[in-house]
Amino acid sequence: MNGTHHHQRGLLSWLFGAAALYLLASCGGSGGDAAAVAQPPANPAFELRLSAATVAVRRNSNGLLRVRIERQAGFSGPVEVKLNNPPGGVGAATIVAEAHEDEAWLPLRFAAELPLGALGIVITGSSSATTATANLQLDVQAAQPNSNQLIQAALAAGQIDLGTSLLYRAYAAFGSAKLPEAFVGAGAAGEDIALFVEIEGQRPNLPQSILDQLQPFLVRPDDPQSVFNVGQPTAGARSTAAAAAQPSPRARPMAAAAAYAEQCPGGRREWISLRSTQHPVRAFALCLGTLRDDSTARFDLLKVIAVVDKAYGLMTANMGPAKPDLWADDAIDVYVVPPNADAPREDGDYAVEGVRGVAPPQPPFVGRTSSGYVMLPRWRLAENDYQLTVIHELFHVLQFAHNSKLTEYWFTEASATWSSFHFNREADIDPPANEGLHRERFGGYQNSDHSLLNPGTPANPGTPANPLAYYSYVWPLFMEQVGDASMIGAAWRRFASVATHEQATEALDFLFPFKDNFRQFALRNLNQEYGPNDPLPKAKRYVSLDPPFPDGELLPKDGVKSKSHDVAPGPKETLNFGRAIEPLSAVYFNVTVTDATLKKVVFDLSGFRGGGLDVDALVLLDGTWEAEPRNLAGKNELTFCLDDPKERLWTIVFIVSNHQKLVGSQASAELGVTGETTPCTTVWTGSTTYELTSPGSRATITADVVFEFDDAAPPTALQPFRLRSGNWTFDAIQEGPCPITSRGLGVMLRQPFVDPFVPGSTYAVLNIFPPPPLPGTTAPASYGGQGATAIEYRETNCRGDESTNQTIIGWLSASGAEYFVSADGNTIEGSMDSSTGVTIRHHWSFTRSRR
Repeated sequence: MNGTHHHQRGLLSWLFGAAALYLLASCGGSGGDAAAVAQPPANPAFELRLSAATVAVRRNSNGLLRVRIERQAGFSGPVEVKLNNPPGGVGAATIVAEAHEDEAWLPLRFAAELPLGALGIVITGSSSATTATANLQLDVQAAQPNSNQLIQAALAAGQIDLGTSLLYRAYAAFGSAKLPEAFVGAGAAGEDIALFVEIEGQRPNLPQSILDQLQPFLVRPDDPQSVFNVGQPTAGARSTAAAAAQPSPRARPMAAAAAYAEQCPGGRREWISLRSTQHPVRAFALCLGTLRDDSTARFDLLKVIAVVDKAYGLMTANMGPAKPDLWADDAIDVYVVPPNADAPREDGDYAVEGVRGVAPPQPPFVGRTSSGYVMLPRWRLAENDYQLTVIHELFHVLQFAHNSKLTEYWFTEASATWSSFHFNREADIDPPANEGLHRERFGGYQNSDHSLLNPGTPANPGTPANPLAYYSYVWPLFMEQVGDASMIGAAWRRFASVATHEQATEALDFLFPFKDNFRQFALRNLNQEYGPNDPLPKAKRYVSLDPPFPDGELLPKDGVKSKSHDVAPGPKETLNFGRAIEPLSAVYFNVTVTDATLKKVVFDLSGFRGGGLDVDALVLLDGTWEAEPRNLAGKNELTFCLDDPKERLWTIVFIVSNHQKLVGSQASAELGVTGETTPCTTVWTGSTTYELTSPGSRATITADVVFEFDDAAPPTALQPFRLRSGNWTFDAIQEGPCPITSRGLGVMLRQPFVDPFVPGSTYAVLNIFPPPPLPGTTAPASYGGQGATAIEYRETNCRGDESTNQTIIGWLSASGAEYFVSADGNTIEGSMDSSTGVTIRHHWSFTRSRR
């Protein structure tokens, strides 16, 4: 994952201006102090400090690095902190330490393919004309399971019970130091909305001791019992005793609108709020009684409401309104929360990144619907792309209005992630900020070997969605580009009537069929330009929808989603991924031809098997890409004759996608590649059908065959071709009181004669006479051919009794009469129908090419 690039403009500039005005006017301390913050002196100076020279990090993880800002006397301006030219695989958002802050928590994100070992990064701070840097050495270590995976494994092994697993998941989701070390792993898997749904469903079965420990994580952040308040002085008039007298949040009736202030009272701990004047959304933040924290609280309110005012109307137009909750007023609440009171787990100045936000479902629970509220960590609001998380979490609340039971389904996080990009762009908040999250999420998708269906966990209910569900946002992004954005809202309206993941998938498929679209999705994920004849033009790449999308980068990861191979002379080589191709997933084979001694390249496609498998190819011939992908459906072999400029293969990209939508509908992808130093020869490829019908019985014989020139045949006036390869099928029924069906299929084995005791042994010949003329002359006058195969087939009667039998079938009988011959001599067809007691319908067709 490459470094992220963010731009502060418009909204953020307005917010910084608003915050400065607030500091001048209201937020604790004397007017002189406020003026000093708002008007930093000339030539400010500061330094960045890290407490450790080296930090251990893990692949495929996110973390927070504490960066201390040592300000010289007289300097109190904001400082922008970011990575300077981050190495590939390391990314970070830009954050701003405000005038009153002397530290910043810089989020760092490490890709799965990041090289192990020592890696240096440079942190840069800038303010006006002043810049400071700090160097950090990363000790990159192997990836490890996240907390939720470790907890689920312990539950499955019987090492912990269900109640303990839910409690540990709460600790992981909230970054609590109470989580035992053995379950810390790589941090939380994601938002884990399913946790709140499962606790609600399991409440009658959980012991009171577990419920008591879970309670601080279930109440709202402004409740005195909340994990964000436990152990802290009680805020304002809402005493602990008064809160204890309140009904449970699960059943709390609509109360009178709370008289929350919009400004910190100064000198004490208290929640403040600000309601949007345009939409039913209220933001909450916690004053801690100091100028520094109180100004941050007020500024966070302004930032949240600024996003709401610009985006929320567009969101509800797409999804419909949220369900009002039972808490104080009709507004959906967004809480900006500080670190919880029991302190997050840290390792010196580097901490595993907690969740960026969460939206717990809330009463009223009516059928499958619910209301909800949003929690956002204060550190996330410090990043300059914070609006992406505000939108994401509010979108979850809109989802709950349709169905709050699909929290573990992949499309839940995928569509919420899509919403971040879409509404940031459509509301024109800061569209360039989309780039950083695209890099993280699309890069994660391209590095994953899983399918769209696998990221949710339909096979493992009760498990929170893992990060791959966020990465799968690229499917709704594709839906938007091919269809339109309204399709995502339409999908959620269909979800209102579904009870299972399988039903949700059927609803998605009805709206936007996977069979018709998934192969194009797999093509689009190649995400690069292919030159003047481009088979993947810009109009069909994501960058045309969202300009910050990293076009030409983040290609399918080699060795995971893609296999690269350069053809060498010799026997057939087999390429595969050592795994089945799951439903709604794709793999790529990127094959090049650079060896000048090669005269022919043959691809065996018979290893591409599965009911939902689509196979397409991008082909580069003699330096020019074919303008359209080749559809290779039904082909078992593909040959390129390199001595012909029209077939001089340089590169071919096979796109193998499985559009099946049911879990377990797997396919196989194995590509055979043969490079030959001998040139192609002429072949005839085609099929035959033999249908025989008599009173009380009928039989059908089909064959798909390839004939090659028989260079061992004695010289004659005709041009003989022998069998190169072929397949046969036999299907018959004998009617009567107890009908008998006969079925069989198999491959043909070339033999000098048909041996009835060797199934598959085949005698076949195709004679062209006179020999095919040179180009531009007349076509051959006639042809003849014969073909027969010894077969083994299975008979089954009406009682289910089975037996295996053998016979010889004839599948070609062209006697040499002149049937159809195309003008160019490259196609021969014929039929021989008769009816003398037994009706025979015999048809064949062959096409000449070079192989």
